[in-house]
Amino acid sequence: MATRGREFPNSKRAGRNASEPTRSLVNELEKPTQIDTFLSELARDLKDKTYHPSPVRRVMIPKADGSLRPLGIPTIRDRVPVCSMLWFIVRHS
Repeated sequence: MATRGREFPNSKRAGRNASEPTRSLVNELEKPTQIDTFLSELARDLKDKTYHPSPVRRVMIPKADGSLRPLGIPTIRDRVPVCSMLWFIVRHS
């Protein structure tokens, strides 16, 4: 069994924001039927090769020196396939 640090190498750096994607998913998909529909539509799009990632939301965040840097925030729909592939690769390596 893999440890959390191996599965999610940046989890310690994420700190208090580590659960933000989970909260977003819970707010976006409140009922089990919504989750089932979401996953079945995503699976269909992936199988049919009609899936296209959404543009990331760009947010400017401050750096320590006072300048700003861009941060890209992907949608939940885009994170699910990426995290699934990461999980698969880690488990089978």
